Amino acid sequence: MMSRIRIAACLTVLVSLAVPVTLAGQASQDGQSSDRHKWWLSARVQQEVGITSEQAQTLEAIFQSVMPELRAHKAELDRLEQAVSDLLTAGTATEAQVTEAVARTETARSALYRGRTLMVYRMYRVLSAEQRVKLQGFHKRLDSARTSRRVPAAPGPPR
Repeated sequence: MMSRIRIAACLTVLVSLAVPVTLAGQASQDGQSSDRHKWWLSARVQQEVGITSEQAQTLEAIFQSVMPELRAHKAELDRLEQAVSDLLTAGTATEAQVTEAVARTETARSALYRGRTLMVYRMYRVLSAEQRVKLQGFHKRLDSARTSRRVPAAPGPPR
């Protein structure tokens, strides 16, 4: 049986891999896939992590096989979130109606996250333990660089 620490460590790695995967697989402004989106196709990530062309193809196949389901879940979640918003805006729904609408919305959100997490798990299994560590380090450095480029908020009024 896995200890709680090992389970937590595995979940941390899975979450670190889940964050880079987006539903749209959006491209950066230069038209190339950014390091956070479809990271397995980035030459920079492939080189640093040691992802082979076969692994990249397998990761892409996993991604493509799951995307229709994730897009459907996302569309349903968006629809249900709008319905909740409409109920709140109208102000005529009973608390029971709002509670039911919120429950449906959260069930849809759960289905989306569950599907994404399972996709990431399948991807995780394609990489070796060493590659997962390298990928996690790569994303930590990328996050640190992004954080350091952010403009600090202006100070508030004196108290």
